[in-house]
Amino acid sequence: MKRIRSTIKACLLAIPLLAALPVEANQEIAVRDGGSATITVSARELTRISMAGGGRLSKVWAVPGTMEIQDDKKAGEIFIKPLNVMPGQAFSFFARDDRGATFTLIATAADLPSQSIQLRSTGGGSAPPAARLESSGPTEPHIRRVKALMKALALRKLPHGYQSEELDQPVPVWRETEVRIKERWTGELVGEIWSIRNAGNEDLRFSEEEFKDFYADVVAMAITEHEVRPGDSTEVLILRRGVAR
Repeated sequence: MKRIRSTIKACLLAIPLLAALPVEANQEIAVRDGGSATITVSARELTRISMAGGGRLSKVWAVPGTMEIQDDKKAGEIFIKPLNVMPGQAFSFFARDDRGATFTLIATAADLPSQSIQLRSTGGGSAPPAARLESSGPTEPHIRRVKALMKALALRKLPHGYQSEELDQPVPVWRETEVRIKERWTGELVGEIWSIRNAGNEDLRFSEEEFKDFYADVVAMAITEHEVRPGDSTEVLILRRGVAR
């Protein structure tokens, strides 16, 4: 028993020492389409975020007032600085690369100098635009498949050849809403079911146009209820080409 107490005491003493270890100024983080990754950013200075392997960041979404964003379109990278965030606090935002892969970055602010983060894509997204145009003509069988899949999403009837993954992934979009990806189907196409809750005090109206830029490869989209009262929720059904994983 004395040895167990000593071991526990040693572990407890080691915790503050581990917390005090410096975080490397250069971080390389693996990301994938539809997934999330954890990063550490400076709480007081700019953090540079870029894509490894010659890739580029094409778009970033964040809740207004969460962070300052400086977009270097020429280099395909961003510089961010948290706003009203203390060291140790976390916040999240969406990013999309030039291949259409969209992922969530969960950032923890730390009392560190400027950081440099490279995101390394491990798959997902779609082919370059030219390839998409050559291989995705709107043939009649394709349209029928899309309609059938959208109906299956609405009815929660998983088609043959598809796998379902239950999620509860937050999407930082608007301050007055709570948006989460609740379910993802993977097969020939990728289907997603999003939940949107009105967390504000006024009625909100949503349109499909507001969600079309979240992915570069969307083939169909529908909102179950366009007008949402405070406290109520609606769903967004998204069907995209994607890459089954």
